[in-house]
Amino acid sequence: MTHESVSGDAAGNIFSFKDDYLKLKADPVNSYPEKVKNVNVPIIIDNGSCFSRVGWASEGTPRLTFRNIIARQRGKKDSDAQIGNDIPNVETVRWLLKTQFDRDVVTHYDAQEQILDHAFQRLGIDSEGAVKHPIVMTETPCNPNLCRQTMSELLFECYQIPNLAYGIDSLFSHYYNCPESVNGCSLVLSSGFQTSHILPVINGQLDPAHCRRLNIGGTHLTGYLLRLLQLKYPAHQSSINLSRAEELLKDHVYAAEDCWAEYDDWSCPEYFQKHVHKIQLPYTPLPGWSVGSKKERRQQCIKQLQDLNLKWKEEKKSLKALGLNTLDDLAGYIGMLNASVQRSKVSLGGRDCSMDQPKTVQVWPKLDLLGSNPEALAPAEWNQRQRQELVEEFHQNSLRSRWIQREIDGLLQETARKLEDGAKDDVLKNCMEQLKEQKEELNACHTQWQNIKEKLLILKDIKDADSMETDQEGESEEQATDDQGSEWAYIQAMEDDAEGFSFQAEQEVLSELDKIISVFDQDFNKENRSPVSQRMTFDLAEYYQLALGVERIRVAETLFQPSIMGLEQGGMAETMEYVLRQYEPETQDKLVQNVFVTGGNLSYPNMVERIEHELRAMRPFQSLFNVKRAGNPSLDAWCGAAKWALDTTNLSSFITRSEYEEKGGDYLKEHPASNRFLASPLYAARR
Repeated sequence: MTHESVSGDAAGNIFSFKDDYLKLKADPVNSYPEKVKNVNVPIIIDNGSCFSRVGWASEGTPRLTFRNIIARQRGKKDSDAQIGNDIPNVETVRWLLKTQFDRDVVTHYDAQEQILDHAFQRLGIDSEGAVKHPIVMTETPCNPNLCRQTMSELLFECYQIPNLAYGIDSLFSHYYNCPESVNGCSLVLSSGFQTSHILPVINGQLDPAHCRRLNIGGTHLTGYLLRLLQLKYPAHQSSINLSRAEELLKDHVYAAEDCWAEYDDWSCPEYFQKHVHKIQLPYTPLPGWSVGSKKERRQQCIKQLQDLNLKWKEEKKSLKALGLNTLDDLAGYIGMLNASVQRSKVSLGGRDCSMDQPKTVQVWPKLDLLGSNPEALAPAEWNQRQRQELVEEFHQNSLRSRWIQREIDGLLQETARKLEDGAKDDVLKNCMEQLKEQKEELNACHTQWQNIKEKLLILKDIKDADSMETDQEGESEEQATDDQGSEWAYIQAMEDDAEGFSFQAEQEVLSELDKIISVFDQDFNKENRSPVSQRMTFDLAEYYQLALGVERIRVAETLFQPSIMGLEQGGMAETMEYVLRQYEPETQDKLVQNVFVTGGNLSYPNMVERIEHELRAMRPFQSLFNVKRAGNPSLDAWCGAAKWALDTTNLSSFITRSEYEEKGGDYLKEHPASNRFLASPLYAARR
């Protein structure tokens, strides 16, 4: 299987959680079918350590599929316990969960009895005091006799069943998928929720002496993936739970045919971007964070313009209340107030106010040196000419800035009107282009104003130095001021005006323009950000994403290298090679001709290719082998048990009640899908 087939394309590599564990519905109580009520149709129970599948052998699929877990509040009665799908949210009661299994062996039979009560009740069985149907139940390979004895006692004594048969789930799956190999040699690889097994089948019978179990299963892989993600994304620990990790394991993990080559591929940025799976966590977007449709952008733009117009109307009302019409009138009014304050200060100091009249902000300096030849000027006149040029430049820039603000005001009002009238996008685009041009001009005015301000600081230093020299020479302050001209007063007034009005107004207009243009033009922010600000961009949706990169192969690789997660045991390939070496070369050749892969924890994409890769490495050069995977690794065990139960030639493999009473609860009748019966020492001595 190619990597593209398991990863998707680069444009569609963002996924979201299905959260199926929140959508579970309680198992319904089925009706007792008439066609099986008075007929000995077997009940098939695939008693897995993760899921229990229960149904009638005559039906193609199990009627009930639920988790083998029980949740009961402390201090509550057993009748208040919730089982399997009856638990609405398993994550909220995980600390209360209990199961009948210790690894893959049933040891808690009070919990097992509750599970069976639930299963028979939901199947609709209403017979009084007994379940009058044969039962086929799965068990773990090499199940201890004591565990089988207790289970048989529970079924025969508590439920009064007529017949009972046991079988191994992976061998039932093999029976279902490979009927031609039932009486031959096979090597069955199985991995479930708690454990994994390598089971050699010789001449149709399990060889328990050479079976091997690995203490690693789906629950270990789920926990390992959960720890990886919580360490990688500590800010999202509360959003990553075992149920979600199990979903990621099922839908996004695959086996690498050559893990080291895959690791090298994942270190390449291009490969990573193409094959990474990004899992979008649920989040609440900020207001105005993203605008989807054109209609939404239009409405938001209208609101921005309306708010801006309302703000300017309020400002104009405030000006009219003071008897002013424009912002220029406001600037003049502020200048008059400043002059009045200065006169009051002088009056309090005992001087004549009329002496300070020429020093108000309304004084326009003489610019008589602007047209003169700089080379013909004396040094003092040349410095004065520089100051006059600066005054003229400052004045023209201020006029230009205010004119642009008036143009923008009118353009914004026109744009708002067109938006409300439902203008076409090309018309609005033209308006936005004009706004961008006006914004650039206003930015240029602001930059020029900053340059003039720097020159003002230099001229201030020169003025202060000249004033100190004139003081040392004994000249009066009035004479020095007259020599320097009235441009100093105008420069100071204009600077105060810029700091108090013009600069703030420009900044407000620029800010509002950015908001309006960015709402309509989604690429505006990207074009106008500096490289530093582009690197500082924060994407809220991306922040709530989990990137599954090398974890997609690293988790499944623990089946072949358990040391990755700290388990001191061999992997599946090493154990398979060890099992094969226990046989003669001829038997090895027979076993590898039918390598069967089953179990929900071996259903990852590329798993067959990985096992073939391992077999190719351990087998002699040019030797032949065949690897086959179950059609449905999780469900085929139940289907195989149903198929076996309906075969009339297997009726003799059921344990009857009389045989149970005579030979004991640990007694087992062997068949191709069962364990081998090894009598307990006490039972063997009694015989």
